[in-house]
Amino acid sequence: MNAIVLWAVAKFGKYLLFKDVRPTDLRIARFAPSRARDWLNKHAGKMALVREFIAAISVPSYRPGAPMRRIRSIGLDWVVLMGAVDLRDSRSTIMSRAAAWTRTKVGLLANVVTFCLCTGIAFRRHMWALFFHYDGAYALLLAQNQNLHPNRLLEFPNDFLQGIGGVAFLINYRMLPFFWPIRFISDPLGAKLAVYVVIAAAIFMFAYGLTRLLSPSRPAAIVAGWLLGLIATPVSPWLPIFYPILYSAPVFVLVVVWPLLAFWLICAMGRGSIRTDVLLGGLLAGWLLYLLGTCPFLVPIVAIGTLPYLALSLALARSGVELRRKVAVLTGVLSISLALRWPWYVIGLFRYTAPSMFPDDFNIVYTSAEYVSIMFQRQLFGWTGPLLVAASVAGAVLSIRAGAGGLRAAAWTLLITIGAFLCLGVIVPNVRWILPPPIYVEVALWPLYAMFAGLALVGAARALGAQFSRFARAPIYNIRSEWILPLPAALATFIIAHHPPTRSGFPYPPHSAGIVDILRKNVALGPEAEFRGRVATILPVDSQGGDPWTQQQTQAAEVATATGNDYLSIGLWYYLVPTLFEYNQFISPGFHALIKRALQIPPLLHQRNITVITTPNLRVMELLGVRYIIAPAAGNSLGAIRQVDSVVGKSLQLSELPRPNLASYSPTTVVIRHDLKSALDIVADDDVDLAETAVVYDDVPGPLVRANSTSLSMVDGDLHLAATSTGRSLIVVPVEYSHCLELSPARGDEPGTGVSLKRVQGVLTGVAFEHQLDVVLAFRMGPLHNPLCLFEDYQDFKMLSPSAPSAGSRQ
Repeated sequence: MNAIVLWAVAKFGKYLLFKDVRPTDLRIARFAPSRARDWLNKHAGKMALVREFIAAISVPSYRPGAPMRRIRSIGLDWVVLMGAVDLRDSRSTIMSRAAAWTRTKVGLLANVVTFCLCTGIAFRRHMWALFFHYDGAYALLLAQNQNLHPNRLLEFPNDFLQGIGGVAFLINYRMLPFFWPIRFISDPLGAKLAVYVVIAAAIFMFAYGLTRLLSPSRPAAIVAGWLLGLIATPVSPWLPIFYPILYSAPVFVLVVVWPLLAFWLICAMGRGSIRTDVLLGGLLAGWLLYLLGTCPFLVPIVAIGTLPYLALSLALARSGVELRRKVAVLTGVLSISLALRWPWYVIGLFRYTAPSMFPDDFNIVYTSAEYVSIMFQRQLFGWTGPLLVAASVAGAVLSIRAGAGGLRAAAWTLLITIGAFLCLGVIVPNVRWILPPPIYVEVALWPLYAMFAGLALVGAARALGAQFSRFARAPIYNIRSEWILPLPAALATFIIAHHPPTRSGFPYPPHSAGIVDILRKNVALGPEAEFRGRVATILPVDSQGGDPWTQQQTQAAEVATATGNDYLSIGLWYYLVPTLFEYNQFISPGFHALIKRALQIPPLLHQRNITVITTPNLRVMELLGVRYIIAPAAGNSLGAIRQVDSVVGKSLQLSELPRPNLASYSPTTVVIRHDLKSALDIVADDDVDLAETAVVYDDVPGPLVRANSTSLSMVDGDLHLAATSTGRSLIVVPVEYSHCLELSPARGDEPGTGVSLKRVQGVLTGVAFEHQLDVVLAFRMGPLHNPLCLFEDYQDFKMLSPSAPSAGSRQ
């Protein structure tokens, strides 16, 4: 067998040569790799690793006497490129080739180190672009706040700082390694810098790794890593020259990473033993579990983005047997997912949302082809995106003409996918597209773009070099490819570091003064703090002035620029001040319907992942636990005035409501309604005292008496509710009802007598009990714990609310 293979086996702890291998066997193995594989399979007992290695060798078109250009092990993390091997070579020759392979790895390491240094210098200069603008500051805030209330791994709590305590934004930052610097580095700027250097390095390595897996061109792999790493991350000293999704949402690096890891695992399936297939299937299922427990909101995007790689991995199967084994392993992974009820977990997440239940209540944001692909973004970010796609198409065409089988399959996959995006570029602007934009899915294809663009650039460079034979034969032309790019990259970094950075972004961390100081003192939530009310910010909206959220965000941004605090969202959440405002793709349909019915009159179309509150309905706000209102100065009409701040030529007034529900509403009258519309009609009726009347969907045993005393406080991120009563009582907790809520005793083994949870006032949680109550209310949901709870919420909501495209149509 090929001597380099035997040397590689020895490197991983096996024999260099078998004692019973004769020179004849070696010569036969050179020209008949299949016979070598058969011979080695006879030694399965002693040489299991050899069998795994040989099973992964790809020589489907090998001809006797032809040089073997490459040997690849997919099960191992290395690739050897070589020319024809003469098995009569001495051991010193073989070891010199091994040394060359080592130099290749050293060259890669030099590129990675240089790349990290260059991007680190650029990022340090452009700190404004790290966690860019509002969405970036929001991501940074969530990552920091999760460290205050550690929850179980692979589970999601509710977010008591936003809205009425619905499901938190579905990112588990503690499980993302590239966000760990935020937890362990005390310097905020240093933590941000470290996060983005890790992300940039990951992008470089995955673009490089994909190219090395499919192509024998080492220079193309280096070019692909540098190219994608530089344009996709905030290296440019100017405004973004490429779609800047990673500027503000660094978690989208998972859309790059996850499909490639799945691709490599699927490629390796069917090429080793059955035991190896089982292991690979387990790794794929574990990788899926990690995604579901870390960033489930990315699951649809990643799933669609993985489809081209799935098709490619199946197309790369070397035989029908391998293909069937791949399909069998994937079927096993699907069976595990069904057994653990993961499809219903994902369905519940996305169906139990306001945009899913009431699509007609939201503006269509994605109205142009610019939201489909980077190839259509010339007017937004210049020519970088279109040129990258054009170069990748050129590289794909060249690969179809002259590449190996795997590279040709990848080229066809890329061209077909680009064709699909071209079709979407025509369709999306002409339909009512309420779904996430296709460009999110395209992020998964960036490594393929970079790979074929790298092949095209390297091919063009070689073609140009061939035109000058004198230079082509000069020693400088033969310089090792690994050392070419670091030199100009270092020069470019020097230039960037001396270019004045663009100033932009959202002020973070926010400042505190005036109104914010009062709120921090009176309602901020610490780890063990008592719940003392929420804050509602009402900014004026012109019904004819365009998107309401855009209007409110513009006003908040002006305030933030002038004062360092937006008085609406991030500026308050940073100081743990709970708000009625919510920014979340998973806003519940119940909360949305209540806002449309009572807090947004007339109902307005707006963007899908936020709440827009325009009407200060004091009764309903008090029911929801609102204690303070921030609004333009309006005298005493909104409650007692506590502070007035002059901001950008306007006066913002802080008013305090007299009777907020701090789990202090204990109704004694029960009204039964069987649908959401009639329940919200009662809630919105000004003649109904919501502290005395409860609207429920099924009977509550009575008679009910008012609770004597109640308290609601935080405990490790959950809610501790305590109360006493002379009989049977019902407490209205200002937290959204959900099947994900779990009731457990705060002390002892029993939470109390006759304790049960009820849906009250349309959307809130009611706790019924007798005499004494001492419980912890915990919202728990994840792929391994309570995975069906949001799906059950969705089913309940469908029964309570007949199908309608708009919550406003119910009034």
